[in-house]
Amino acid sequence: MTPTTQRRRRGISKAAERSPKLRSEMRRMPPSRPFRLPLDRPRRMEATMPAVAENPARDLGYTRRDVDTGKPEAVRGARLRKHVPCVDDAIRSRYAQLVIKAIRRWPVPGDRARFAAAELFGPRGRVLVHEVLDGRARVALRHRTRDVGIFDEIFVWHTYEPPPMIAAVLNERPPRRVLDLGGNVGLFGAYALARWPSATITSVEPDAANLPVLERCVAANATSQWTVIAACAASQRGTVPFSGGKFADSTIALDGEAVTAQVAAVDAFGLLSNADFVKIDIEGGEWDLILDSRFKDARPDVIVMEWHERGCPTDDAFTTASDALRRAGYHVAGEAPLGDNYGMLWGWKPTAI
Repeated sequence: MTPTTQRRRRGISKAAERSPKLRSEMRRMPPSRPFRLPLDRPRRMEATMPAVAENPARDLGYTRRDVDTGKPEAVRGARLRKHVPCVDDAIRSRYAQLVIKAIRRWPVPGDRARFAAAELFGPRGRVLVHEVLDGRARVALRHRTRDVGIFDEIFVWHTYEPPPMIAAVLNERPPRRVLDLGGNVGLFGAYALARWPSATITSVEPDAANLPVLERCVAANATSQWTVIAACAASQRGTVPFSGGKFADSTIALDGEAVTAQVAAVDAFGLLSNADFVKIDIEGGEWDLILDSRFKDARPDVIVMEWHERGCPTDDAFTTASDALRRAGYHVAGEAPLGDNYGMLWGWKPTAI
């Protein structure tokens, strides 16, 4: 490294550099070391392998999952972000994330520009209806809210794409009755309706804030095959304390949690007995069902569920959920946690394959 370069890095003025004494001292100084990113610098992203490598829809090679949300993020540009902190900070800014996500989901909605404009410039909570899956279904969602994150999970990241073995059977023998426990705003219901057009859909959703959007989604699809039950899925009928108004994270209130309302509860086992395909995503309420002694007699051919550490009676929610499905006679395909405290499991009866 030349003395001039050293002078510039050390902030020495050009006039001071003319001093013979200073020039002599600079020649004896060790060269400056280039900046290195500290190894202990906290980062929001962590590298993981895809959890179900045999699933072609999710076999994306190395991915990144956001530690805050558990959602997968692309590794593209990771090296640049690692060595140039300002690039990482810019990409992690809220508006940059909105732009990146808008680009990723661009091919999915039928009205691409309208969807992107609502996300980038529209007011928070504005409800719009969009076509998806080449017009085979319509979804209603509240823009710039958690609804859009669930939309991305289902239609961009294909979270509910079955493992190949199950997908082949479902394509050959489509389910006739689909039960959606935790209907939210109808995004999974719309996905199921597009994938299996002849199936009847039953969505169970207790949150008074989600129900109007769910009903608008059902109306937008103009079908009599979709039924909504405004209740909470539980192991018995009655009422339960509920913590609502949290979009997809509304749930039965546990001890010590804030209660916003007492909501009706429906006995989910009566619904399970009449379903071929069941999706369970009830934010910790699943333990009341899968650990009930009646669950071993569950009849659905296929169950896909999100398990949550919240409400789990053991320290290992993944193993507890897997064992519950196996005791009910299901083969299980699963994965390590999607986020810090939840993951997904697929269960299917051997007779269904």
